[in-house]
Amino acid sequence: MAIPTRIALSGQIGSGKSAVGTRLAAALGYSYLSTGSIQRAIAARRGLTTLELNKVAATDPSIDKEIDDYLKIDVNAMERVVVDSRMAFHFLASAIKVSLVIDPRVAVERVMNANRAEETYASHAEATDAIAQRNRLERERFEHLYGVNLHSLRNYDIVIDTSTASIDEVVTMIVTEVKGFDEASQKPRCWLSAKRLFPTKPHNSMALKAPLNGGYNSIEVIESDRVFFVVDGQATLRKNITQGSAQVLCQLQAIGDELLPDGSTAREFVRTHCTAEVITNWEIANDFAFMSAPLLV
Repeated sequence: MAIPTRIALSGQIGSGKSAVGTRLAAALGYSYLSTGSIQRAIAARRGLTTLELNKVAATDPSIDKEIDDYLKIDVNAMERVVVDSRMAFHFLASAIKVSLVIDPRVAVERVMNANRAEETYASHAEATDAIAQRNRLERERFEHLYGVNLHSLRNYDIVIDTSTASIDEVVTMIVTEVKGFDEASQKPRCWLSAKRLFPTKPHNSMALKAPLNGGYNSIEVIESDRVFFVVDGQATLRKNITQGSAQVLCQLQAIGDELLPDGSTAREFVRTHCTAEVITNWEIANDFAFMSAPLLV
């Protein structure tokens, strides 16, 4: 099967899009285009920070038009290209759509250690607040402009969690997925950090009233408010962790208000089956190992 010639790379703030995108393009022999650099250039030209530019863009559509025109017109004429952009999944035709996700706490550490001139923060609290604001403003703006939910994992073919992975590991996973890409397979294929998946209380998975997708050896997860929870396959997850597997392939059952086969939403399932005690014990058992993850900036 021919390798797709366009890769749309999106990702959460601090997830390492630029570093991964650059190295991914080199690994495949593709060109690399980052609209983040375009955005930062516009901000610098106006004497603004990236956050300040996002606030201006909420009422000034010319900023998004300047950025998006690259995707709508120029990039769709390109072949063999990796495009690093929040909206590449929406504008780039016939592309494999990849999203990088990250634990928010790790994202703050990475952004602060990046030492970018336009992203300097006096404290973790300030950085956390600024990142949260940027995420919110971008989500609201793109929902208003294009009617899409920027953060929904349903937009993508492949999801990679970079919380505990090095740049080379992430690139290797993406290259492997791209070369073996199957249009007919269930989407998205999620490679998630084993130590970032929270278990839920023991329960009878048959209560979901439908067979889960991957069979007995699969890890079934749901996402609620950008956190992943295991709804089935917890024994498989523990086996992977015991064997030292940093990343595990998961089946994404539901997100947020999407329904599970038993009629509950992902959020409702979390409230019912995942207690604060379960989360605390899991984090203690795993030593917050992801907090010392290698920087991806």
